[in-house]
Amino acid sequence: MVHLHRPAIVFIPIIAIFCSVAGTHAGYTTGDSFTLASNYTTDAVTVAGVAGLCQSGAPVFPVVEATISSVHEAFVDGKMSCSQLVQAYVQRIQAYDKATGLSAVRIINPDLNKEAAAKDQQLQQVRQAGSNGLPGGLFCVPVLVKDNFDTLGMASAAGSAALLDNFASQDAQQVARLKAAGAIVLGKGNMGEWAFSPIFSISSVAGVVRNPYDLDRTPAGSSGGPAAGVAASFALVGLGTDTGNSVRGPASHTALVGMRPTLGLTSRAGIVPLDNTSDISGPLARSVEDVARMLEALAGPDPKDPLTLTNRGLNRTANYTRYLDRGGLKGARVGVLRQVINTAINDTEVMQLFQDALNLMASQGAQIVEDFRIAGNSLGGYDWDGRSGQWWTGSTDAGHWEDINCGAHFKSDLDWYLSSAGTRYRSIQDIADAGLYHPTINSSLAARVAVGYTPADYPTDGMRSAGFVCGCGDYFDNPCRAEFRKRLIESMNNANLDVIVYPTWTNLPRLIGDYFSPDGNDSPQVAPPTGAPAMTVPMGFAQSSGRSPMSTGLQFLARPWDEGRLLRVAFAYEQATMFRRCVSQVTSAITLVFTSAITSALTSTSPQSTLFSMYTLQGRLWAVPEPEAGLRVPISSSKHWVLVRHVTLLGSLSTWIDYAEQVDESLCLGGFSCAGDCRAG
Repeated sequence: MVHLHRPAIVFIPIIAIFCSVAGTHAGYTTGDSFTLASNYTTDAVTVAGVAGLCQSGAPVFPVVEATISSVHEAFVDGKMSCSQLVQAYVQRIQAYDKATGLSAVRIINPDLNKEAAAKDQQLQQVRQAGSNGLPGGLFCVPVLVKDNFDTLGMASAAGSAALLDNFASQDAQQVARLKAAGAIVLGKGNMGEWAFSPIFSISSVAGVVRNPYDLDRTPAGSSGGPAAGVAASFALVGLGTDTGNSVRGPASHTALVGMRPTLGLTSRAGIVPLDNTSDISGPLARSVEDVARMLEALAGPDPKDPLTLTNRGLNRTANYTRYLDRGGLKGARVGVLRQVINTAINDTEVMQLFQDALNLMASQGAQIVEDFRIAGNSLGGYDWDGRSGQWWTGSTDAGHWEDINCGAHFKSDLDWYLSSAGTRYRSIQDIADAGLYHPTINSSLAARVAVGYTPADYPTDGMRSAGFVCGCGDYFDNPCRAEFRKRLIESMNNANLDVIVYPTWTNLPRLIGDYFSPDGNDSPQVAPPTGAPAMTVPMGFAQSSGRSPMSTGLQFLARPWDEGRLLRVAFAYEQATMFRRCVSQVTSAITLVFTSAITSALTSTSPQSTLFSMYTLQGRLWAVPEPEAGLRVPISSSKHWVLVRHVTLLGSLSTWIDYAEQVDESLCLGGFSCAGDCRAG
């Protein structure tokens, strides 16, 4: 086993006027006996508090859907400071994240203001020196970092309450590279605990991450927090990890671009591991261009990660943005990998959007190679089983379908990480014994703790005697992974392909709590075992759920170390379609909630101190006056209602009514427009 070097040591849009936590109340039951959560809070809301968040006049900068280039242009033009930018994002997080139940952010960087002020000074010094440039390609780019990266000043919890004392003595190499390029860590994103689930992002630290396009649905796992946060414009970009699909899956479900680079292109050092042979970091952004800009900072060798020293310099570039070509589809040969998508349970609208994507690429000059297949292998002769991800080993008459993935790595890799981590727990067994985990991972954790062998022991002697050969090695040492990579490249070469395409998911995001519906996860089968780079780009929105339209993703995969070609084709597709939509609910429903609260106050017997319950029903939020805690409120369709929080309006009723008119059309967070900045559709 290869170990990396490590130093010892509901998103329902609610008005953004919550100012201070005043206390907690016990849970209660509604008129039709639906029990609500007991951990809601009461917030004192004052006119002064709202005024502190809202500023009249033209916005300084449209933070919603901002790009790196638009932010940098504003810096160059002197329109804003780094401190103003990061505070705008902080205000959005404080206004919407916890209050709405999105739960994308675990913690905001406690040193954020100090770091932003230092960048303001740095920019001033550059200006005084007579330069019009910026000090770094990612200067003052606020990044939401997944909570499994070692990050100075913030615990690396990996979604686990057991690691809230895990403070690293230095940044993970990927975080350090972002900072060296000028980026600023805005905070840590919530994630699926231990990165176990590709479907949900639920942690014992910060709870359930919800999809900003439909709060009853999942954003996928396990980088759900960074993905949901970037989609909701809580940060400019995000940094996630991908073992099976954990960057590409959430990106697809939240209308983002997400990339899993070639194994060995970016460092794994300082990441809480799930499986060191497949783990890799990857950028999340709202555009292909911003992904390319991030990759320029993230890529490069690291002595702490031996895998990054292999193939050093092979097809590596310091300038990935030079591959961004709107005409990149012209003449490109695109293979359709139906081996991973041929199933009767695919969502029909997703598959129609996929066919539309193929037609669109053809109209842009691409040559579509239908039904591309990864050819049979020398370990048995059969084609790879694309849906199960299994590989045939042994003779064709008496062989085996063998899983390429190894189940021994998590326990071994995590125990190694914990041996030098800044936490009192030194093994996953200790954490399991302490019961410090979310109940939804109980069976997954128990299965991993029960593994009685190490990667070096696998296959066992009994399995070897029966003809099993795959083992637990990395993508060089594992004979099945090496063979798979070889056959992938050979098959692409024989068909003269530039890239392979398939839907990132062939089904829409599951509802929160649905553990049985088809998920259609196509991401783990090819890129992780072969080490090939892959990225997902928005493919359009599907409405077949009968609910809010949900994002779908088109996944592009290239040969290992061919990120340039991958970016060129993906960028051309993105520019020809522009399917990304911003999360309009973040801004458009603010006044609905505010007006509801004011309207309720008009009928209240005690308008100067009125308690309201904020409820949500399928995306609509309602404020219900509640004179006293414990009021039984009759609610129809109670299974769809979730209590968000209580709000106390303090101050003159006439003042609130006057103020409602001011916020009716636009509510500004730190001078940043909240209305009119999402295009319709």
